Amino acid sequence: MAILVFAVAAFALVIVLAAVGLIFASRRLAAAGQALIAAQFTTDQIVQAAPLITHYGLASGASPALRGTGVLVLTHDLLWASTLKSEATLSIPRASVLEAQVMPSRVDRTGTRGVLQVRYQGPTGEERASFYLREPAQWAQALQGAMR
Repeated sequence: MAILVFAVAAFALVIVLAAVGLIFASRRLAAAGQALIAAQFTTDQIVQAAPLITHYGLASGASPALRGTGVLVLTHDLLWASTLKSEATLSIPRASVLEAQVMPSRVDRTGTRGVLQVRYQGPTGEERASFYLREPAQWAQALQGAMR
């Protein structure tokens, strides 16, 4: 019986330590994202910014370096995304955005996150970029406001 109690306690401790580690890692990534945004834009240029997102890449599969953890910034003229690891960037002029919509996420069950899908006119035709982030409806609304 004592071994079972010890095993359960050890397992609980491992879970707590893993959760604390994830929180610290998330904070470090968000701080890196904030620094990347500050290096690229002034506060006057930024309409909205998300210092920690997941970029799912482009629907065409072009530029696989754009997948992963990164940042998303909306300015008056541009939707800009960058990954933290490779600092690969995607710049979408707001005038080229055709549609912005929120897709449900299979990852998040709380409803506070979803996938922002942006359809735009790229240099070689229509393209779609997808981003997993907090409050995707606000982003879609801001982008749709620019399309009017």
